[in-house]
Amino acid sequence: QLPSIRACYERYLRQDPYLAGKVTVELTIEVGGAVGAIRAAENTTRNPAVADCIVRTVGRLRFAPGPTGDRVTYAYPFVFQADYP
Repeated sequence: QLPSIRACYERYLRQDPYLAGKVTVELTIEVGGAVGAIRAAENTTRNPAVADCIVRTVGRLRFAPGPTGDRVTYAYPFVFQADYP
């Protein structure tokens, strides 16, 4: 789903050509593979809409197979930097 994550960033990059930073998403993957709890644990882009879009996108993912035994929680950083002309 990286293209969908990148699309979140690029949508707002058109409005702010210097948009850059890191969005760390903390998510819980349930035994069945669905995403349970999810939040933006860190957002250094200074644009809450970017983090919201990424959280919504990651929240729709399904992990197959899911974790064995019990849910697991991960934190994953997405780092963005524009290619300046």
